[in-house]
Amino acid sequence: MAYTWRCFILQLDVLVNNAGRSQRANWEDIDLAVDKEMFDLNVFSVLSLSRIALQYFMKQNKGHIVVTSSLIGVKAIPYSASYAGVKHAIHVSLYLKLNNMFVA
Repeated sequence: MAYTWRCFILQLDVLVNNAGRSQRANWEDIDLAVDKEMFDLNVFSVLSLSRIALQYFMKQNKGHIVVTSSLIGVKAIPYSASYAGVKHAIHVSLYLKLNNMFVA
């Protein structure tokens, strides 16, 4: 999917990804639709916005991406399987990409 960001951005210096939703339940009782909603909000929206911002930052040769997350993505706690999964996905996907990349 191609994104058209040029129409909306006048100037962007920092993207702060700070949206999210938590959920607590027994894993076996969670409806798959809830898992999909969690991934759409907590993972795919963050990845989509970060990709758009990164394209812009690369053209400008400067910019910062900040992602707030949770230690639950590293060490899960009871009744948080879906939330731990989405946070782990963010840790793995963005940390591995952005930690070794310098855009300044």
